[in-house]
Amino acid sequence: MGKINKYVKETNHFKSILREEYLKVFDEIISYIRASELPESDAELLIQDILSNFLEGQKRAGV
Repeated sequence: MGKINKYVKETNHFKSILREEYLKVFDEIISYIRASELPESDAELLIQDILSNFLEGQKRAGV
């Protein structure tokens, strides 16, 4: 499995933990980043960083 496929698989796994309202926003962010001109590996790393922030915020909010 390539690095990018690994990143995508991890993202899909962890985004399943997001609450619905966070998931809607996160999916829009993913679409924007993947459509950008960022190199694919950089885009996927950025997506993982943002997902990590979402998960941390969700945890701090106690949801």
